[in-house]
Amino acid sequence: MTESIYEKYLINGEKVANVHTVCDNKIHLAITNKRLIVVDGGETNFYDIKFGSIVSVGLEYESDKSYLYIFLITVGAAIFSRQNIFAIANEEILNISMAAFAVVALFSLVGYLLSRKSKLFITTKDSEKHEYILKGADAKDKAVNICLDIRNADERYYNLSE
Repeated sequence: MTESIYEKYLINGEKVANVHTVCDNKIHLAITNKRLIVVDGGETNFYDIKFGSIVSVGLEYESDKSYLYIFLITVGAAIFSRQNIFAIANEEILNISMAAFAVVALFSLVGYLLSRKSKLFITTKDSEKHEYILKGADAKDKAVNICLDIRNADERYYNLSE
């Protein structure tokens, strides 16, 4: 979504500072100099959160740890077998097993990285909690950037209104 799509939602003197997409690119957050505009479902649903009503902005980070456990077990098994504790006398069988361990370890590490997700929370004065999910390897960085953008815009809003 571009800034021009938000033109119909802007009020006098309002300008879009940043636009972020969340929830598998289904929700767009436009941070303006006066409020946060949320467009959900391809421009069909719209609501806004005024900076004066935001009480807190935070994030929660999680990942599917089972992939990490599989990775660690696989690496441990590979090291264990490499030490010839399994008494594999045939070098070719040992090399094939090491390649299999490497493939499993690689897939489990990629699975762990792709399962990472962050939840962005915005709480308002009326105790309404808005939650947005970000997924992927860069989910945490993206959520942190959105939090900082909202906090900075909120601070600028209060500095201008004083």
